[in-house]
Amino acid sequence: MINAQGETLPDSHQEQELSKQLMEKVEKVLQEHGIRRRKSNSNFYDRFMLHLSYFLSNLERGNEQMISLDDLDQSIRLTHPQAHAIGSQIFMLIQEVVGQTIPSTERFYLVLHIQRLL
Repeated sequence: MINAQGETLPDSHQEQELSKQLMEKVEKVLQEHGIRRRKSNSNFYDRFMLHLSYFLSNLERGNEQMISLDDLDQSIRLTHPQAHAIGSQIFMLIQEVVGQTIPSTERFYLVLHIQRLL
């Protein structure tokens, strides 16, 4: 499909495949850090996966949040270094797979979700 500016747009099937591939890679990273969906964390795990799903949908539409969470990000980096490291790893993985720069605010949200799972 080509838009009005003559740019080639990925079809829905390609977007779904990319999302599926990314979700599998994220689950692998979580498992490498001993994070799995369990009865005790299923609510938080499902919220995290839902957040990823919404996030990927917003990327496909080009929506970006332009708010700064730098102070909060610095605080969570100091108070929850493991969650920050895992969230940053997932953040970089997403950027690599989708091939575009992602607002740093997204890393903050990923880290919050990861902290709940630890």
